[in-house]
This record gives sequence, structure tokens and C-alpha cells, in this order.
Amino acid sequence: MAFILVRYKVENYKRWKNTFNDAFEMRRQFGEKSYRAFRSSDNQNEMVILLEWDSLGSARRFTKSKALRQCMEKAGVVGKPDMIFLKEMSLSMTNLQFVNL
Repeated sequence: MAFILVRYKVENYKRWKNTFNDAFEMRRQFGEKSYRAFRSSDNQNEMVILLEWDSLGSARRFTKSKALRQCMEKAGVVGKPDMIFLKEMSLSMTNLQFVNL
């Protein structure tokens, strides 16, 4: 599995959330499979998103796309986001067995 861990600040959470939701289909077309979004407990306008992709190549293409830049501008993202590309190594869930991937 391929993931992007993204961290950035936004001008206004509600504006960001609406734009993020509206971009669902665009992200899906680039290869997003799922996401988990988090807010900092210290700053409600600081976001951390973990996005799962069909491939690392798709994830990298998405981050370089004009569509993403336009969406981030519309959403009120402040500054350049921190992005880390990840490959899943293992998974553990409560009441389930540990699995190496």
C-alpha cells in the first residue's frame, strides 16, 4: 500500500473541509483509495491527513498536479504543506493478529 502523510495549516477549517469534501471525485480519479483526516488538538486550523493510494506513482502524480494546487488555494492552505510518501510495512488492530505486509 502507498500513502501520503500531509501536514499543513489552513485559514479556516470550515472552508477547508468543504473544499476537501468537494474534491473527493478528483482525488479518486488520481487513485486515492481512502483517507483519514486529523486536526491538531492545539490548533484547530492545523491539519494532518493520511491518504491511501493505489500506487506510489499515482500519489506522486497527484502531488505535482495543477488540480491539487488549485484545490489547496481554494481551500485556504497556508504555506507549503509537509508531505511524506510512505509504504505500509505492518498493520495491527485491536483484537486482531499482527500482520507483516
